[in-house]
Amino acid sequence: MDETVARCRQLIDASRPVQHVVLNAGKCVLMQDEPDVRAIVARCEVINADGQSVVWAARFLGLRVPERVAGIDLMGRLIGLCESEGWP
Repeated sequence: MDETVARCRQLIDASRPVQHVVLNAGKCVLMQDEPDVRAIVARCEVINADGQSVVWAARFLGLRVPERVAGIDLMGRLIGLCESEGWP
């Protein structure tokens, strides 16, 4: 979560539009069947595991995914960041 918030802060400071996606098991399955969805996810600047099964599967495959970052939890942290920085 802290890494994601820090990255979002960098992107906000850069003042350019970016796309964020959260992955759950269902979206991972959809990405296998739908090349367009897979391509969209691959282009995202910020990708989070929004499902513990995704975290466990990634770790099983040897990928570094430190924790689940639920979209609603991230939104709360970003709203707090905006409040503390005085951002609209």
